[in-house]
Amino acid sequence: MNRTPHKHLTFAGIITVASVLLMLCSVDIVAEQVEDPALGFTMSLPPGFQKHAALVGATPEIVHAFILGDPADNETDILLLVERMRGTIGRDWLTASQMPPGFKGTLITANWHEFELDGLEVPETLQGMEFVTYNVQIPLKREAIQLKLCGPMLQKAKLRALLTEILAGLEGESNWMRSVNESSVSWSRQYRAVLFMIGIIAVVGGLVVLWLLSRKAPKGTVLAVSVLIYAAGWGISSIQVREVVLLSGILKMLGFAGGLLGIIDLLRKRKLSVEDKETMERNAKHHNYHKEVIRQINGYVDGKINKKEASDWALEAIISKDFEDLPEKVREGIHMLFDLHDDEADWVPSKDEFLKYKEDLEKSVITTRKAAANLVEEVLDGHLSVEQAREKWPASGIDSVVDNVFCLLDHWRDDDDIRCKHKGYAEWQEGDFRG
Repeated sequence: MNRTPHKHLTFAGIITVASVLLMLCSVDIVAEQVEDPALGFTMSLPPGFQKHAALVGATPEIVHAFILGDPADNETDILLLVERMRGTIGRDWLTASQMPPGFKGTLITANWHEFELDGLEVPETLQGMEFVTYNVQIPLKREAIQLKLCGPMLQKAKLRALLTEILAGLEGESNWMRSVNESSVSWSRQYRAVLFMIGIIAVVGGLVVLWLLSRKAPKGTVLAVSVLIYAAGWGISSIQVREVVLLSGILKMLGFAGGLLGIIDLLRKRKLSVEDKETMERNAKHHNYHKEVIRQINGYVDGKINKKEASDWALEAIISKDFEDLPEKVREGIHMLFDLHDDEADWVPSKDEFLKYKEDLEKSVITTRKAAANLVEEVLDGHLSVEQAREKWPASGIDSVVDNVFCLLDHWRDDDDIRCKHKGYAEWQEGDFRG
C-alpha cells in the first residue's frame, strides 16, 4: 500500500487503556526476545522491557505490547506497542503537507539496518503532564508493522536512544530493495531518472555493438555472446540490490534481444561488406590494367602496334588518377612502355626485355594462384577456418580471381548452415570453389 500519515494512538489514549488493564491484572514478565512468524520478524528488546499481554488486542492492530518500569510505583512507565499495518508500504517519504489539520508533531528519521525510515514525534499533555510518542513504520515483506514508543517528555533523550536500540534489535526481511547509495539519494526522483536513462542507453548501446559484431564476426558469434549475456543476467538476479537488479534486467533484456538478432544473423545470407565490395572493384581495375599491359606488350613484340601507340597508351595510364594505386609490377610495365617514346634515350627497352618482364609477371600470377588454391583446399578439407585462410592469403592486386576469392570466402563461411541442410547445394558450392 502507499505511504500514508501515521495512524497513531495518542499517549493519553494508551495511558488510559493501560491504567485500566493494570488495575485488572498483573504484568507477565517473560523473555525479552520476540518472535512473530506470522508477520515475519524477530525483535531483541533492551534490558528491562516486560511483556504486557493484557494490552495486546486493546485495539485490533496491537499485536505486541511491552512496558519498561514498575507498574506498582507512582512513576510514569514507558510503553512499547507493535501494531500491524495489514499491508506493505512503499518508499515515498512523508511530508508535512500529508499531516492532518492541527497536527503538532514533528517528522523524524530513524535508521533500520541499511534503510532510512521516516517517523513522527508527537507531543501530548495529560493531566498537566507532558508526554511524547514516537511512531516508526517498518517495511517488512509479509506485512509492515508500526512501533509506538511512549513516555514522559522529560525522558525524551532516553526514548530516542531506546528507539534506536529497539530498531537495531529488530530483524526481518524487507519488501524494500537495498541500494549502494544512501536512502536519501537512491530513492529520489532524480536518481530514479538517472537509472532509467542508464538502462535505456545500456540496452540500445549494447544492441548497436552486437549489430556491428554481426557484420564482422562469423555466424553464430552474436548468438553465443547473447546467450552468455543473458546467463550473466540470471546469475546476478538473486542479489536484491537496486543497482544490481537494474544491471540484471539490462543484461537479460540485451541477451534476449541479442539472441533474436543472432538467430536472424544465422538465417540470413550476408551481403558483401562495403569494404569487400570496394576491394573487389579495385582489384578488378588492377586486373584490367594488368591485362592491358600484357596486351600492349604482345602487340608491340608481334609488330601489331608501333612504339608511339604503346607509349601514348602508357602516358594516358601514368597521368590517370588510378596510376599511383596500381601494383608496383604493373606500374613497372607501364613505365617500360612509356620509355618507347624516345629512341635517343640512354635506355630503351628491347623486345627481349619485354618478353622477360611478361614471363616474370605470369610466374608471379601462377605462384600466387597456387598459394591461394592451397589455402582454399585446406578450408574445404576442414584443416583451416576461413579466418585463418584470410590471414595467410597471398598479396596479389594483379589477379582479380585470387582477390575475389578472398572476398568470397565469407560466403563459404556464411553458407555453412545451408550446406548442412542441402547436400546438393553443398556439393555444387564445394565443386565451384575447387574449380
